[in-house]
Amino acid sequence: MCRKSRVASVAMALFVAASLPLTVGTAGCCPDGSFPPCTPQDGGTAVVLVDELFNDTPINRNFNPSAAGMLITATVQGDVTGSRIPVTITDLGTGNVVAAQLLPTTNTTTVTFTSTSNGAHLLHATQTGMGSTAYAVLITEQ
Repeated sequence: MCRKSRVASVAMALFVAASLPLTVGTAGCCPDGSFPPCTPQDGGTAVVLVDELFNDTPINRNFNPSAAGMLITATVQGDVTGSRIPVTITDLGTGNVVAAQLLPTTNTTTVTFTSTSNGAHLLHATQTGMGSTAYAVLITEQ
Protein backbone atom coordinates (compact mmCIF):
# COMPACT_ATOMS: atom_id res chain seq x y z
CA MET A 1 0.00 0.00 0.00
CA CYS A 2 1.35 3.39 -0.97
CA ARG A 3 0.87 5.13 2.39
CA LYS A 4 2.29 2.29 4.49
CA SER A 5 5.49 1.98 2.48
CA ARG A 6 5.95 5.75 2.45
CA VAL A 7 5.60 5.98 6.23
CA ALA A 8 8.13 3.18 6.75
CA SER A 9 10.58 4.78 4.31
CA VAL A 10 10.19 8.20 5.88
CA ALA A 11 10.57 6.79 9.38
CA MET A 12 13.82 5.06 8.40
CA ALA A 13 15.12 8.21 6.69
CA LEU A 14 14.25 10.24 9.77
CA PHE A 15 16.04 7.76 12.00
CA VAL A 16 19.19 8.07 9.88
CA ALA A 17 18.92 11.84 9.44
CA ALA A 18 17.49 12.97 12.77
CA SER A 19 17.81 16.61 11.81
CA LEU A 20 14.94 16.40 9.31
CA PRO A 21 11.63 17.89 10.51
CA LEU A 22 8.75 15.46 10.96
CA THR A 23 5.88 17.78 10.08
CA VAL A 24 6.66 18.47 6.45
CA GLY A 25 4.13 18.10 3.67
CA THR A 26 5.03 15.80 0.80
CA ALA A 27 3.31 14.45 -2.27
CA GLY A 28 0.69 11.99 -1.09
CA CYS A 29 -1.16 8.90 -2.09
CA CYS A 30 -4.72 8.59 -3.24
CA PRO A 31 -7.40 7.51 -0.75
CA ASP A 32 -7.29 3.99 -2.28
CA GLY A 33 -3.54 3.76 -1.57
CA SER A 34 -2.37 4.32 -5.15
CA PHE A 35 -0.14 7.14 -6.34
CA PRO A 36 -1.59 10.33 -7.88
CA PRO A 37 -3.25 11.28 -10.08
CA CYS A 38 -6.21 10.01 -8.09
CA THR A 39 -9.33 8.78 -9.86
CA PRO A 40 -12.41 9.03 -7.65
CA GLN A 41 -15.63 7.23 -8.50
CA ASP A 42 -17.04 10.27 -10.29
CA GLY A 43 -14.01 10.39 -12.62
CA GLY A 44 -12.69 13.66 -11.15
CA THR A 45 -9.41 14.21 -9.36
CA ALA A 46 -8.97 14.17 -5.60
CA VAL A 47 -7.47 17.33 -4.12
CA VAL A 48 -5.01 16.93 -1.25
CA LEU A 49 -5.91 19.22 1.65
CA VAL A 50 -3.39 17.87 4.18
CA ASP A 51 -0.42 15.53 3.71
CA GLU A 52 1.86 15.67 6.74
CA LEU A 53 3.91 13.54 9.08
CA PHE A 54 3.77 13.97 12.84
CA ASN A 55 6.04 12.40 15.44
CA ASP A 56 3.62 12.26 18.35
CA THR A 57 -0.03 12.21 19.37
CA PRO A 58 -2.39 13.82 20.05
CA ILE A 59 -2.59 15.31 16.58
CA ASN A 60 -4.76 18.39 16.07
CA ARG A 61 -4.83 19.62 12.47
CA ASN A 62 -7.18 22.24 11.01
CA PHE A 63 -8.25 22.13 7.36
CA ASN A 64 -10.88 23.75 5.15
CA PRO A 65 -12.87 21.98 2.42
CA SER A 66 -13.10 24.09 -0.74
CA ALA A 67 -16.93 24.02 -0.74
CA ALA A 68 -20.02 22.37 0.69
CA GLY A 69 -20.88 18.98 -0.81
CA MET A 70 -17.28 17.72 -1.10
CA LEU A 71 -16.51 14.11 -0.15
CA ILE A 72 -13.73 14.36 2.44
CA THR A 73 -11.54 11.35 3.24
CA ALA A 74 -9.11 11.51 6.16
CA THR A 75 -6.57 8.77 6.85
CA VAL A 76 -4.18 8.60 9.81
CA GLN A 77 -1.60 5.82 9.85
CA GLY A 78 0.97 4.82 12.45
CA ASP A 79 4.15 3.00 11.45
CA VAL A 80 3.77 0.29 14.10
CA THR A 81 1.45 -2.67 13.46
CA GLY A 82 0.00 -2.50 17.00
CA SER A 83 -0.80 1.20 16.71
CA ARG A 84 -4.50 2.08 17.13
CA ILE A 85 -5.47 5.66 16.31
CA PRO A 86 -8.96 6.92 17.19
CA VAL A 87 -9.93 9.87 14.95
CA THR A 88 -12.63 12.52 15.16
CA ILE A 89 -13.35 15.37 12.78
CA THR A 90 -15.27 18.37 14.06
CA ASP A 91 -16.88 21.16 12.02
CA LEU A 92 -15.60 24.15 13.98
CA GLY A 93 -18.42 26.38 12.70
CA THR A 94 -21.13 24.23 14.25
CA GLY A 95 -19.17 22.30 16.88
CA ASN A 96 -20.59 19.05 15.47
CA VAL A 97 -18.50 15.90 15.10
CA VAL A 98 -18.94 15.06 11.41
CA ALA A 99 -16.85 11.87 11.29
CA ALA A 100 -15.35 9.53 13.88
CA GLN A 101 -13.69 6.16 14.30
CA LEU A 102 -13.29 5.59 18.02
CA LEU A 103 -12.45 1.86 18.06
CA PRO A 104 -9.92 1.25 15.28
CA THR A 105 -8.70 -2.32 14.72
CA THR A 106 -5.57 -1.63 12.62
CA ASN A 107 -2.79 0.94 12.50
CA THR A 108 -4.62 2.81 9.72
CA THR A 109 -7.79 4.74 10.50
CA THR A 110 -9.91 6.23 7.69
CA VAL A 111 -13.05 8.34 8.04
CA THR A 112 -15.19 9.99 5.36
CA PHE A 113 -17.91 12.62 5.35
CA THR A 114 -19.57 15.12 3.03
CA SER A 115 -18.78 18.73 3.87
CA THR A 116 -21.62 21.12 4.62
CA SER A 117 -19.45 24.25 4.32
CA ASN A 118 -16.00 25.48 3.40
CA GLY A 119 -15.37 26.52 6.99
CA ALA A 120 -12.67 25.28 9.34
CA HIS A 121 -12.67 21.64 10.44
CA LEU A 122 -10.46 19.96 13.02
CA LEU A 123 -8.96 16.48 12.77
CA HIS A 124 -8.12 15.12 16.23
CA ALA A 125 -6.21 11.84 16.58
CA THR A 126 -4.91 10.03 19.64
CA GLN A 127 -3.08 6.76 20.29
CA THR A 128 -4.56 3.83 22.21
CA GLY A 129 -2.24 1.03 21.06
CA MET A 130 1.52 0.79 20.66
CA GLY A 131 3.09 4.19 20.06
CA SER A 132 4.51 4.88 16.61
CA THR A 133 7.59 6.89 15.68
CA ALA A 134 5.71 8.62 12.86
CA TYR A 135 2.08 9.29 11.99
CA ALA A 136 1.02 10.07 8.43
CA VAL A 137 -2.06 12.25 7.96
CA LEU A 138 -3.70 12.48 4.53
CA ILE A 139 -6.91 14.45 3.96
CA THR A 140 -8.39 14.67 0.46
CA GLU A 141 -11.57 16.00 -1.10
CA GLN A 142 -13.46 14.97 -4.22
